[in-house]
Amino acid sequence: MVMVYRLRQADRQRLEYRACSVTERIAGRLLFFSDQTGEPMTDGGVRIGIRLTMPELAATVAAGRDMTVKAMSRLRALEVVRTDAACRPFAVSPPPSA
Repeated sequence: MVMVYRLRQADRQRLEYRACSVTERIAGRLLFFSDQTGEPMTDGGVRIGIRLTMPELAATVAAGRDMTVKAMSRLRALEVVRTDAACRPFAVSPPPSA
C-alpha cells in the first residue's frame, strides 16, 4: 500500500510540474508547508514553522534557484508572501482587503 501511495504521489507531482508554472508550484508548496507547520500571526498571516533556503525551496518544486528567486519576487510583489531579512522563514499573508 505504501508503494502504491508513493507511485500515485509521484504521478501527481509529474503532472503538477508539467501543468503549473514555477510561481504556482512554489505558492502551492508554501501553502502545503503553512498547513503542516504554520503558526498563526496577529495580522492574520501564517508563519511557516520550518526554515528554508532558496536552493531548498527550489529543490522541493524541481526548479532552479534563479527561477525560484524570480517567483518569490513575484509573490512578494503580489503581497502574498513575506520574508524576514534573511528571506526566511516565509510568512504566507492573508489576502489583501478589498
